[in-house]
Amino acid sequence: MALADARSRRQLAALGKLIEDPESLRLCVFALGLLVGLLVVYYPLHGKVATLKRDLEVVRARANLVEETNGLKQQVALFEKRLVSTRDSNEWVQYVLTGTRASNLKFRNYDPSGSTVIGPYEVLRFVFEVEGDYESLTEFLLWLERNDRLLRIESLLFERTERQSVKLKVVILGMGELKGAKPGPARARREEQANDAR
Repeated sequence: MALADARSRRQLAALGKLIEDPESLRLCVFALGLLVGLLVVYYPLHGKVATLKRDLEVVRARANLVEETNGLKQQVALFEKRLVSTRDSNEWVQYVLTGTRASNLKFRNYDPSGSTVIGPYEVLRFVFEVEGDYESLTEFLLWLERNDRLLRIESLLFERTERQSVKLKVVILGMGELKGAKPGPARARREEQANDAR
């Protein structure tokens, strides 16, 4: 018991000397303040800060998705009026024939090469062969580029004929909207994410 009392007195004397020294006292107060700050402020708030960072990343991702979706809608609005809802290849052929007639070309051949579905749009592929002079062919190509429908010239092949005219073989892609088409799983997932972001 006396040994414990002597040890306690020595520890108290050492603590007294420590308190009397201003440098040591400052160090002890700093260490105590740091310990209290860690235990009372940092550790409880650390989890909340991490949660808020995760939530902020989710909100930023949603905002980016909404911004991207709005940009895509604006791009679609630029060409949407040029889309047609017909899937009838004969109607497309008749439409292109109006351009050949307006350009005074002779229609030689037509070959439907099938169609491809890209998202909510159907792309029809046609191969046309027309014949005429160079000016008429140029006029026809300009008509294809400037017409009311969304068409794309995929390839051109010019060939001189024996009748002093030029034969043009042109591959045309015509784009139309699929009416009543169900969106694929990837598009449906993107639409759900866009709706969730709102």
